Parts: sequence; C-alpha cells; structure tokens
Amino acid sequence: YYNEKQYYGHEVEGIDTLDKPLVIEVAPTGSFLRRDVNPNQPYTPDEVAEHVIGACEAGAAMCHIHVRNEEGIPDQRPATYAETIDKIRQEHDPVTTINVRSNRGGATYGRELLEQTLGELIAEHGSDYIDLVTSSPLGDARDPESPFVMSPDIFREWVEYLQECGVKPEFQAYAFQAYENIRRW
Repeated sequence: YYNEKQYYGHEVEGIDTLDKPLVIEVAPTGSFLRRDVNPNQPYTPDEVAEHVIGACEAGAAMCHIHVRNEEGIPDQRPATYAETIDKIRQEHDPVTTINVRSNRGGATYGRELLEQTLGELIAEHGSDYIDLVTSSPLGDARDPESPFVMSPDIFREWVEYLQECGVKPEFQAYAFQAYENIRRW
C-alpha cells in the first residue's frame, strides 16, 4: 500500500464480511511520522481534531491522541491535550485515549511523568475527562532489541496511579509476548 512515500490503502475496496460489531480506534498523529514522510500528518490541535472528527463521521468510536507542536515535536503539555480533546468534543464524543510517553519537565517514565501530565488534566477537568491512558508500548523484555521495554516496577506505578485517578489503562505491545508480562505483573 506504500509506494514512494505515498499511501494507497484508501483506494482498496472494502470487504463486507464482519458478522460481529467492530470497534474502530483512530490514531491520526501516530507516534513518529513527520510530514516529510506523510504530508497529511496532523500536528496541531485543529488538525488532529479535524482528522478525528472525520474518522468519527466514518464510524470510529475511539480516538488515540498524541499531541504535537506546529513543528511536529511531541508536546505533552496538558493544555495542548485539553485543547485537542475540547475541539473533538464540539462535534463528537469518542472514547478518548491519550498517550503519555514523552519526556516533560525531566520525567521519563513512571508515576512522575503521569502526575505531570495526567494529574494536571484531572485537576482541571475531572477524572472522567479522559477515558483511557496508553502506556508506553510494551516490547518483549526477553528481546534486547525490542523498543520501549517497561520494567515491572514502572508498569505497576502506572497502573496504580491510573487506578487512583479513576482512569483505565490501555496497553500497547509490539510483541505478543509482552501480554504475558501484563498478566504476570
């Protein structure tokens, strides 16, 4: 579906074979793509909201939000999350997942990172403002080449803090073996 940095998946005919309901989650910003790879990559709250609203109108029920500044650099400021979420909710109210991963104010992983970002959002907007928070994607800890390997201690800190805040954790994994860690930890 990719050829010379162009995406052609939208030109493929759909297959009407689903017998059960399907939940569609849109992640318009993605994690690392920049406009030099995808010129349609949304960065600003207005651009992200426009993509999420369009996806909701097409049937998406969830949105997974990364926020960026105008140059595409990750921006973990609570005000940027709130601006983006509020713009989306002017038209739709999808289940909203925010991604808290980047360094903000010196915090890397663990409770401190969540307190700096999520804590501020909850203090200002209440614990029901965000439906889910995505952990750092879990790689397979047995594979030293795996990205984003999270330790059991940090994992537990995240889960405990999110539970204290009344926010559900969402877990991502780059390897199915990471789900073994989730169950075990």
